[in-house]
Amino acid sequence: MRSRSRPPSHRSSCTADQKSTMKTLPNLDSNQRPAWIVAWVAAVALLTPSGRGLSQDSTLGGTSGYYASRPFRVPVPQHPALDYVADGLYRQPTAVAVVDPNSAVIATKESGELYLLDLADNSVRSIFGPSDAQFGTIERLDDGAFAVADGFHDTIWIFTQQAEQWAPLVQLSTPGLPKRLLWDGEHNRLWVSAQWARRLHCLVPHPTAGWAQARSAGILDLDFCPGHLLWLSSFGVLIVADAFGRNYAAVDASAWRVVQRGQFYGHNLAGLAATEDQEMIYFPHQLLNEFARAAQTDITWGGMISNNLRWLRTERVLHRTGEDVFRQGKFFPLGTPGNGAADPSSMAIAPDGKLAITLGGTNRVALQRDNEFHFDQIPVGMHPVDCVFTPPGQDLLVVNQFSDSVSRIALSDRTATHIALGPVRQPTEQECGEQLFYDARLAHDGWMSCHSCHSEGHTSGGLNDNFSDHSFSTPKRILSLLGQRETAPYAWDGSMPSLEAQIHQSVTSTMAGSAPPTEEQTRALAAFLRSLPPPPSVTWARNGLPPNRAAGHLTTRIAFTTKTAPRGARLFDELGCVDCHAPPAFTSHQRFDVGLVDENGLAEFNPPSLIGVSQRQDALFHDASAGSIRAVLQSGHQLDRSLPPEDRQALVEFLQAL
Repeated sequence: MRSRSRPPSHRSSCTADQKSTMKTLPNLDSNQRPAWIVAWVAAVALLTPSGRGLSQDSTLGGTSGYYASRPFRVPVPQHPALDYVADGLYRQPTAVAVVDPNSAVIATKESGELYLLDLADNSVRSIFGPSDAQFGTIERLDDGAFAVADGFHDTIWIFTQQAEQWAPLVQLSTPGLPKRLLWDGEHNRLWVSAQWARRLHCLVPHPTAGWAQARSAGILDLDFCPGHLLWLSSFGVLIVADAFGRNYAAVDASAWRVVQRGQFYGHNLAGLAATEDQEMIYFPHQLLNEFARAAQTDITWGGMISNNLRWLRTERVLHRTGEDVFRQGKFFPLGTPGNGAADPSSMAIAPDGKLAITLGGTNRVALQRDNEFHFDQIPVGMHPVDCVFTPPGQDLLVVNQFSDSVSRIALSDRTATHIALGPVRQPTEQECGEQLFYDARLAHDGWMSCHSCHSEGHTSGGLNDNFSDHSFSTPKRILSLLGQRETAPYAWDGSMPSLEAQIHQSVTSTMAGSAPPTEEQTRALAAFLRSLPPPPSVTWARNGLPPNRAAGHLTTRIAFTTKTAPRGARLFDELGCVDCHAPPAFTSHQRFDVGLVDENGLAEFNPPSLIGVSQRQDALFHDASAGSIRAVLQSGHQLDRSLPPEDRQALVEFLQAL
């Protein structure tokens, strides 16, 4: 998205209660857990391989945490508490890549900087910025260069080393939020997934002039928001995973077309990798069970949501569908009762094949032992989001987004050194809300954060059976939180009058937090949610235009999409669609009976906003029963007459432009 969340200096900052969320979030020791859980933990202690059972450790800020894990082999130094200074920056590092044997580059989202980390002495210096860029993924190229995605300008920057200094060489346009990069050195091409444009880009350097005269070798439209990428050279196929939900596509690189479309059991994939022989692919992910209730009893065991590592046979991913994709695979839970291991956020593979998985919601990184199914969980900084092994695989670098730091973990003894990128200013209320949004300490046993279901503020597209509609056994589609500032009331039944009310309900009930959020935390979360703009429509993202949905501009903007979209706008009004979805927010404060009934007889729903409806994954209506806008119209939803194909097409194009 193009909006900048960096606040002006006059914005209110965190209160003392918000500075360290550890001081207000629960510390669940054995005395606070129900007796049956204590008994279960005692039993597990007798069965764990080490014989020492589950252990507790502290987390960021020097206060004790409650995430249980397998015992560490040695004591692990904790990340130091942050000391805020008035003239500091808030950088939000998001990615790290080793660019040569002696140095790594760290990208930041908020300050628009690139930092060079000297691997010999851990010294850090800025090599680019501050700027208005929003840097994301970094990818090392084979010719002594690296590429970095910029979500603010919708471009890919190519940096090269000139006179022993790294400098930008060229910016390449990739409209629609470039999300992930993948370099194919064998064929000298860079793959880029453009999230909101739902496109795959292929960029190649000039045969003689190199990246200075790079060009696009192809653009492929997809029907979902793409995220992580995996090149399978043995098959000549690129795997493209959903940025939020469970979709994936296999793209034949030679024919430049999708040859397989399927779904994984899982969402929020944190990476894609293949075994050395490429016979299996594997990925960390979250798994949401729509048939489990959002209640502590179901959450405790990972029944409602879990955090996992899955292996699948490549041949089945490429040639099978449905359940057959998952036969002969492997599945390993990263979380256990007492330590949910929320929000796998990235994965790195060491030269010897061992894995590291950052756990963004619990401020840890899971390091694989010699045994395939054993991991140590090492505390790092706030919200680790990326990691990479240093050559020749002796250390692991972990980027901590909300601590403005890098944790360097020695694999020999699991000890960590924490490296600050520089002085940090006090976060604002909105920024504190963002930190809380990704913090699994709000939830029971660290199984989930707000992000776990509302992926990056959007939606995983799945169903969840929570009590927001005042009933269980009635799972409903997870709503996007993007652009919800002016769309009250909230919840499918419209029972929540404000974001604050919905936040309180979600933390105490859906997430089964052991304590209600404080007023300061609720205000901070609400401030963050109100700052989230709606996603651009697919139409506008593909044209590289920023979202601008002020009432005075909407008609003009639609007129420039397709020839029939303005006609669709007129039909939207004539057919009475505006009665429930009134501009400019394209929603209503009321509830309506639209011919849909849930399992408990609920027949009146508050209509969700249609702004950005083209980005709602492949799930519409409260029960996700409609797979597309076209399917909604073909069902005759709330229409008093049958529409000819040309009218349906006009309406589809209008709605896709919102």
